[in-house]
Amino acid sequence: MYDFYFGNKEQIKKNPEEFLIFCKRMLPRWINGIPDSECIAIFRTLNLVKSSKPILLETGCGASTLALFLYAVLNKGKVFSWDTNGSKGSFLRSVISEAICRPLEINLYEYWNFIGFDSTSEHAGIPLIKELNYKADFCFFDSWHTLEHLMKELKCFENVANEEFIVALDDAYYTKRSNNYAYLNMIRKKLDLRPVKEPKSNFCDPFYSVVQKYLNKKYQRVEKIDDSYKKEYGDDLFFRYFEADKLAMESLGMEKKRSLEHRYDCWKVNSVKHLDMNGVDVCVLCGSGDVHTITDKMRHEKIGTVVRCVKCDLARLMGAQKYEEKLDGFYEEQYALHYFLGVKSDASTLHKTFLPVQKDRVKKLAPYLHKTDKVLEVGSGTGYFLETIRNKVTEVQGIELNKNHAAYASEVLGIPTINKAHGNSDLPLAYYDHLCLFQVLEHATNPIKLIRELKPFLKTGGHLHIEVPNLLDPMVSFYDVEAYRNFFYQIPHLYYFTPETLAKICSKVTGLKPIKIFGFQQTSLINHLNWAFWGKPQKSRWDCIQPVLPEDFLGSDISEETKTTLNEILLDVDQRYKEFLESNNFSDNLFATFVVE
Repeated sequence: MYDFYFGNKEQIKKNPEEFLIFCKRMLPRWINGIPDSECIAIFRTLNLVKSSKPILLETGCGASTLALFLYAVLNKGKVFSWDTNGSKGSFLRSVISEAICRPLEINLYEYWNFIGFDSTSEHAGIPLIKELNYKADFCFFDSWHTLEHLMKELKCFENVANEEFIVALDDAYYTKRSNNYAYLNMIRKKLDLRPVKEPKSNFCDPFYSVVQKYLNKKYQRVEKIDDSYKKEYGDDLFFRYFEADKLAMESLGMEKKRSLEHRYDCWKVNSVKHLDMNGVDVCVLCGSGDVHTITDKMRHEKIGTVVRCVKCDLARLMGAQKYEEKLDGFYEEQYALHYFLGVKSDASTLHKTFLPVQKDRVKKLAPYLHKTDKVLEVGSGTGYFLETIRNKVTEVQGIELNKNHAAYASEVLGIPTINKAHGNSDLPLAYYDHLCLFQVLEHATNPIKLIRELKPFLKTGGHLHIEVPNLLDPMVSFYDVEAYRNFFYQIPHLYYFTPETLAKICSKVTGLKPIKIFGFQQTSLINHLNWAFWGKPQKSRWDCIQPVLPEDFLGSDISEETKTTLNEILLDVDQRYKEFLESNNFSDNLFATFVVE
């Protein structure tokens, strides 16, 4: 029945996704429950598995089994599927044998094990993976669709999982705690029985939200995978083909059309928990493990928990020191793409956007500058600060991990810039009069260690200048704007400083004497009003700091004189507003200068 011809073995291996959908669309509806876009997303997610012979699990079989099986065959892996419906296993066995195994000339039983039993059973469920001396790399959860059963399955999976593993959920938007009343009432409807009313106690947060918090609390590194399903489900033929069925399911609460974005969610997890060498995630400043949780909601819905040390008050991303091995690669390419708000990732556009604000930084350095000075900046970007200051000093030097930005600074602007970590550079020691760390220290896995490593580049009497975001940002600590809080905390920021904790960090480095630490407000009153009324960021960083209204905001027939008067009023109000915030110890940035003794 399913012995159709797709192509030879080489053609299938060349176009596995096309072959997968070809096989999936032959399945009848009763065993074809996931959209084509989800099936493909599962197959693509599996490409993130690092094991050379992956062990793949699923709780509930169907079209997902085809994706797991095909990937296992192409990568010398094994699949274990649990489903209490034995007829599904039998049917899939015939489909896979004819549609996949025959053209690929393989033995089904070398790659797939169907287990018609409860996935949480001690002796026949997921725990048997350990008895077989395997460690699982991936699990697709698609069984009873209740939170209680899902969490049981997840905990079983954790006990047999590899050090790095992937968790994937079907119907991740479901909110059923103990019983799936939607499924129950579908059965009752078929029997012409009245539906059972679902008690309020059976509702819970969406599965994706609960699982995300659970994983983040338990593990050191949890990454929300940017799966292809969310980009493609809107054009999925599956939803149109089975539209009548889907509408009936929606009426029973089984299919939520407005929640389809979270039908499929997945996370990559490293099972090393929040540990230091003694088994505890501790504060880099004081060594204490006691914390208060600030938030577990991060920008871009990334997974992380920001905590504040009870003993010394330093705020950090939980497990900050364990990110070190990943940072260089992240800053070489990804950071600018994902976190420079409203700025194109090309170096030229970014440079033009950030250049105008550099004069304020130069002013902060002015009391310590001499024409004969040499300036080193670490994290120098495209060279916007060094370009602004180079005519005021004798020599400038940049260090920048992003290779495109470093190349732009060196080749376009003629600013000497090294594209490697400072520890691998051959820059002279005790040579520079100024070392600048602008919006860098918050990204360091250990800020004390970073300053200690950089201090030798400074002469005695040289100055260290640090600029960091302020934990006492008025939109976080003065106002109560939830949308901004969820935007403010972000995975690349491993530490969050106040004037006091920044001073404590630098006091740990011998030979550094503080001269001045102060807060300054950069973003405008208009930006704050934008957040207060609209709950979202402005188009770009440049817009955020403008104290006046955009040119196109006013009517075309407004005279230039009127515009000028309005701008003068707004400038005055904005300046007074910033002075008010700073006088009350609120600001979005901190600036500190230290001298080497």
